[in-house]
Amino acid sequence: MFDSKNNRICELRLKNKMTQTDLARISKIERTNLARIEKGQRALTLENAWKLADIFEVSIDYLVGRIDYK
Repeated sequence: MFDSKNNRICELRLKNKMTQTDLARISKIERTNLARIEKGQRALTLENAWKLADIFEVSIDYLVGRIDYK
């Protein structure tokens, strides 16, 4: 189960049948940075949050775990 805000990105990525490489290519976020964001080793910037929220069609609040509805 995904229980941290950073794992919500991983959860959405997997639900959309994407690899980190796929998401990195679409979002223009370095794959290594994306992996670190998912592991909680790197902060999610506002710019990257906007990109990912748009890609997954969710709010930034949902993406970062502030709310549980998309």
